Amino acid sequence: MRNRPLFSILIPSYNRPEYITECIDSVLANGGEDYEIIISDDASPTADAIEEAVRPYLAHSNIQFHRLRTNLKEPGNRNFLVSQATGEYTIILCDDDKLLPHTLRTIRWYLDHYPGHDIYGMGYTVIDEKGKPCYSRCAPGALEINLDHPKLVRRMFEAACLPFLVCHPATFCCRHGVEKEISYRQDVSTGDDLMFLLDCLNKGKRMYIMPECLLLYRWFRSSETTHQINQSLSKIKVWQAYRNIYYLLQQRTDLHPSIVRFISAPQYRKRFLYAPIIRGRGITRETIELLKLQPAHMKELVNSIAKPLRYGFIVKEFLIVGLELVQLFGVTGITYSIRVGIAHFRYKILGRFRSIVMAREDKSFLNAYRHMK
Repeated sequence: MRNRPLFSILIPSYNRPEYITECIDSVLANGGEDYEIIISDDASPTADAIEEAVRPYLAHSNIQFHRLRTNLKEPGNRNFLVSQATGEYTIILCDDDKLLPHTLRTIRWYLDHYPGHDIYGMGYTVIDEKGKPCYSRCAPGALEINLDHPKLVRRMFEAACLPFLVCHPATFCCRHGVEKEISYRQDVSTGDDLMFLLDCLNKGKRMYIMPECLLLYRWFRSSETTHQINQSLSKIKVWQAYRNIYYLLQQRTDLHPSIVRFISAPQYRKRFLYAPIIRGRGITRETIELLKLQPAHMKELVNSIAKPLRYGFIVKEFLIVGLELVQLFGVTGITYSIRVGIAHFRYKILGRFRSIVMAREDKSFLNAYRHMK
């Protein structure tokens, strides 16, 4: 008989009252009584509406709501939620995302059959504002990542193939106590989730990737249907996160020797720091200057974004990622890399088409408005 729940589902809330009930309902749809739900609103502008939306759920004895009076920012809110958790494992679930009805049952199966790991990563399906599936990312097979597998650790630190193509970097099942030992950092912009995983691997924690799609991750392209869009929509914030993590790693004196060897090489800088920027759209000298890179790195990056070099770099990166998936999963890695590539381009093309349509609609409305005046 457990004295505490198996899972603590932690929901950091900020400015999304229109989605948080869907999030809570998705957890409750899993049934059972071996979990608690703890919600914490981070002093958001819509805190009153969020509290009103959550109030009916507080009739459940296993649901708590905290309304913070001071904004801690997302990493601080996560750390607060961890401090309140009593479960044997924690799962941080964003307030606009959803679990599938079998998520907790599936994770429980892996905990029973593959015990001894500190973090259990899960695959995810990206959904749009209306809940329509866009594409999925799920490992074709299970992976164990720890210091006994240095090649996998290196790929995690490069953040290209792993973790994004096989599991969600922010929502995972984590053994109780790990997030207290290794807290979420405030100094890496929006990269606190990735930095947490890297810190765990450096500390010798053991990660297991479940080959299961267990999360619906909502991705907003605009602010039309929500008060709060995804932070990762801001290219500058994403690039700043990579910059902050890179320079932080270069300054660390507590890294495992095997990690120090590869993060010190120029190739690591190109793969981790430059690649996300070069892959981005609308790169200008002005936007790059906002990153405040070291002068030598700024020059190196600017030279890399000349069009012929840039396109060659992008093609090379896609080929490397495809090869890595084949090395990780064999024949299934081939089909998976093809499927991922097709889904990626399809999503990008549809996204651009949607942007064009929205721009035309805005222009038509503006012209009609001017005609009325």
